[in-house]
Amino acid sequence: MGSIPANYKTAMCQAIRSSFPENKVYVNDSGADLLQGDFAVLYKKVCGVTDLDSLSGASLSLTVDDKLEILTSNINASAVFGTLGGVVYWDETAKEFTDIAAGGLREVGFIVEVKDSNDLIRFQMYNVVKSTAPSTAVVASAMTLLTANNTVTVTLTGGTFADDVALTDLTFAGTDAAALAAGTLVRTSDTVVTITIATGNTGTNNVVTVTGAAQDLQAVSVAAVASTV
Repeated sequence: MGSIPANYKTAMCQAIRSSFPENKVYVNDSGADLLQGDFAVLYKKVCGVTDLDSLSGASLSLTVDDKLEILTSNINASAVFGTLGGVVYWDETAKEFTDIAAGGLREVGFIVEVKDSNDLIRFQMYNVVKSTAPSTAVVASAMTLLTANNTVTVTLTGGTFADDVALTDLTFAGTDAAALAAGTLVRTSDTVVTITIATGNTGTNNVVTVTGAAQDLQAVSVAAVASTV
């Protein structure tokens, strides 16, 4: 497969073959500074390789051709990558590629040369995330609602809510489950949703579960807090 180029240590991968390269300008919303040659998923769905260094939040040029082949050793230590055509997932948290399906991972390509003795793989990249491996539900600790409470704030740790998260993607248990299920959900950020509910509830055993469908990246935990706004 060949050796890693001398400048490889400053970049995540080498874009080595492209029939019809297409360069587009995006905002670096990855949450981290990127070096030229880094792989990135922007806007949670656009896959590409950076053309130049880019600070977090700044504009950057991204090569997004879906015929792009990438050579990389930036892979999970337990990944096998032993099958031609096998799925390549991107782990946004670990910033590495893997073939082990897990919650919150993004499918970004398929293997065209299996892993060699130097832990190098070559894969063909999709320019848009093809699918996301299913996330696992996370359950908040029991929550008490007071009579005046009209808002529940649900916060994820270590993960993010799906852009299109809906109230039906959450489940509720406890005395006031029906009132919570009848509320109105607003996604206020990647990690927070609020649920506006009717007042008059007094349950002490209310439990909020954020299902896999509600998540974009797999969360480690979730907290639900009642308040009056």
